Amino acid sequence: MLPGADGYALALLPVDRFGVEGPGPELPAWEEPNIPGAFAVGFDVYDPPTNKRFGSDGNLYNKPQREVSIHVNGRERFNRLSPVEFRGDVFHRVCVRLVHVDGGAEVSVLVDGVAVYDRVFVADLLPYRNRLCFGGRTGAVHTVLDVRAVEAVWRGDGGAIPAPVEVPAFAGTVIEWAGPYVQHVHFPEHQARRVVLRYVLRKPPGGWDPWDRKACIRVRLDETHWVELARLITPYAREWEWWVDVTPYAFLLRGDRDIAAVIETWGGKGKGKGFELDTTFEMSAEASGLRPVGIRLLWQGNVEIGNPDKPASVFFVPREVEIPPGIARALVRLTATGHGMNPNSKNAAEFMPLRRTVSINGRAYENTLWRDDGWLNPCRPQAGTWKFSRAGWSPGAVVVPWDIPVSAEALRSGRLRVEYYLDSYLNDHRGKTHPPHYWIEGQVIFFATTGDSVDR
Repeated sequence: MLPGADGYALALLPVDRFGVEGPGPELPAWEEPNIPGAFAVGFDVYDPPTNKRFGSDGNLYNKPQREVSIHVNGRERFNRLSPVEFRGDVFHRVCVRLVHVDGGAEVSVLVDGVAVYDRVFVADLLPYRNRLCFGGRTGAVHTVLDVRAVEAVWRGDGGAIPAPVEVPAFAGTVIEWAGPYVQHVHFPEHQARRVVLRYVLRKPPGGWDPWDRKACIRVRLDETHWVELARLITPYAREWEWWVDVTPYAFLLRGDRDIAAVIETWGGKGKGKGFELDTTFEMSAEASGLRPVGIRLLWQGNVEIGNPDKPASVFFVPREVEIPPGIARALVRLTATGHGMNPNSKNAAEFMPLRRTVSINGRAYENTLWRDDGWLNPCRPQAGTWKFSRAGWSPGAVVVPWDIPVSAEALRSGRLRVEYYLDSYLNDHRGKTHPPHYWIEGQVIFFATTGDSVDR
């Protein structure tokens, strides 16, 4: 695509809607190919002219604008920066591969052999009869989109994967205070091979809570403990929907269960202000082979950081975890987000990257709690500072956990010692504002090929 263009896309049009031949739909933006009922991949070549903080096209951090996005049924699901520069008058080879699996599809997108997406799971992308379509857009400048040497291959009969069973939990629930809001839900008795959580926020009758808020979905483990299934941060005053793969907890989503929804909002009881929530669990066929069977909790809650009078090490006490018999694989999952601002934004849990170390039986793993892709968030534009980089989260996005596979050697030992350390940090604004803190959920998840779940 020559200079002056906005972008282009390829789409698999549903023939039931668009017929087996003829032109594709007229879209307001082919670089954002939101087509009802269709799967599409967009290539955005437009360089925003400003650094506007709140607009959909402002380039806050002066990033290179070569975005590749995945769209399903009229909604952008993923948006990433291509590692390969594809703007200009040079031809580039693009490969898009879609493989249907339980609950959706695995999508790969390569530019000149380099993966932008490598088997990314896209929920709710089920087989349908389709045909290939290309489209592009330009503004005031006349330019050219040149597509050559197209090869398209379809395999399979398109009907081998049944649609998942939908289990609703919350429907039109107005969240107007922090809760938790609890629903008793009846799941199928068998363990599903894949479970996807569909999470939808809408504007409630009393209006939006204007701020981005911490949110999560939990399942009751026992009389005193809950397990976090998914965490996200709400967007600034706009609706959206998310799909979260919660298959690692499938063994807990069987039979009768209590499900809790938490959004840390304070709209006030009876005012109807905050967020309106729908959640549905999409359950695939019965599990077989290697599957999750149990969980042990490590650390849960909020821990203040940067206060020498309340060292984080008191919270992060090393945990000893016994490995149940018959376990073939284990995963240490850590979901953490930093919150709390100080007058100097560089000295705060929300806006400061901080390195952390996890030790499993003496073997150290390092990671920096930071997310710098907020400007690519499909949930855009928003009313607030959604483009800013933050400590492990972005407004309007699902929080991605840090997953550490347990080594075979540690697994054979029959026991895990898990330790969590933060790099040194001193909050020099103590007492002047809300203390900076991390919201943490630590888990060890076990997998096996035989037997029933060790946790029900």
